[in-house]
Amino acid sequence: MSEGQAARPEPVTVTVARRVAPGREADFEEWSDDLTRAASRYPGFLGAGMLRPGHVGDPWHVVFRFASADDLNEWENSRERAALLQAG
Repeated sequence: MSEGQAARPEPVTVTVARRVAPGREADFEEWSDDLTRAASRYPGFLGAGMLRPGHVGDPWHVVFRFASADDLNEWENSRERAALLQAG
């Protein structure tokens, strides 16, 4: 990189693991969808996905991708995310 050129931010991926009480799987999926919809409105959001467990009792994983660490930090430190986490 030549002097004076700014480094391009690298995309970041974060994975969150949650154990879901048996019988509450549909509630978790709905809550996760709400979280993803909210995240999608933030700058740099690149996508999200959910990995369902292979066995009952194993953790579920929710994956979020953002264009940069700064974009992810904005989402992670948002009041909207905090409210959704509290509700979950």
